[in-house]
Amino acid sequence: TNGGSSYVELDPTTIFPSTPTKDAAGNLLDNGLCCDQIIRYVPQIDRFVWLMQFCGTGTGCLAGINKVRIASASTQDIVAGGGTTGWTYWDLASATFNLGTTTMDYPDLSIGDNFLYFSADAVSQGLLVVRIPLGEIRDSLTINMGYTSPSDGTKTDGSTAYGSHISQNTGDTVFWAGSPKNTQLRLFSMAESSNQYSSRDIDIDSWPNGTITLNAPDGVDNFSFGWPGNAVTGATRRTNTEVWFAWNASSNANFKNAHVEVVEINTSNFTKIAQWQIWNDGYAFVDPYLATNGNGEVGISLAWGAASTNYISNAVGILDDFIVWYPELSNASPVASQIRLGDYFSVSRNPTNPLMYDASGYAVLKQAAPATGW
Repeated sequence: TNGGSSYVELDPTTIFPSTPTKDAAGNLLDNGLCCDQIIRYVPQIDRFVWLMQFCGTGTGCLAGINKVRIASASTQDIVAGGGTTGWTYWDLASATFNLGTTTMDYPDLSIGDNFLYFSADAVSQGLLVVRIPLGEIRDSLTINMGYTSPSDGTKTDGSTAYGSHISQNTGDTVFWAGSPKNTQLRLFSMAESSNQYSSRDIDIDSWPNGTITLNAPDGVDNFSFGWPGNAVTGATRRTNTEVWFAWNASSNANFKNAHVEVVEINTSNFTKIAQWQIWNDGYAFVDPYLATNGNGEVGISLAWGAASTNYISNAVGILDDFIVWYPELSNASPVASQIRLGDYFSVSRNPTNPLMYDASGYAVLKQAAPATGW
């Protein structure tokens, strides 16, 4: 309510029903609110949209059926209720998208001219992309959704885009991509004026797709979890005829560390404009996420580290500057059952000043002695 000078923490479990839900026969439909959350402001309808992921009903959060929740509230609602009232929400279950017993994971949101776009991985299958009319969200109506096939054995299914995210600042067409092999990009697109989506393979320069490692000063491999691998996590529409993609690549004879591949695509003829890397002989870079500001500049949020000197931390920057800035340095590796960076950082265009960005990340810090842990 004051332009970001101060913040108030909101706990979704005190605002929305968040415990496991069951059908009329007593069968579990999900195992309760668990994990990934994304929030976006939609200026066309003056509403915040808050996405929340629920656990699956199987063994572990990513097995069995689950749901995602999309909640919406106006700026006036947020101010009047302090963010705790005025929400309308829709619960979207695995069955909503004919996913059988498959869990939805690793969700993303993007704002188009007339649609809200939501994507999620159908676990172990492929990427699901959904679009919802903004007018129906604004008016708190029943929502009518179009959606893609995560995996149906065709070239337009989402199996090659597993783990990828949808394009930000996407205007009248949403894009996403995958890598059928390390010399091709499979680019998917869906125009708002059409009820069809399509894909095409675009030849690109070969990039190293070996095992990615991110060793920290304590010898721990912070990428041993292996996610999201080579998925195309960074995607943004820079202009009406240009979309940029970014993803993780391994080290090889030319690159001493893991690095980020960036490809610029001309969407009028679907050809490669340029391909380049975010790399450094002293540092590893992974997990890129992209957004475009009002000047057509591409901002990035990503992870970086160095085996001998730096634990894995978040950094942000504008790509043409060829430098990134870290807000806080980690001083430990995350220690858990599976060492991992976490699912993702994020970046989006600032809604009130379109020349700027909003980004999020985190640092891993040791507890102050005598406490232990991180």
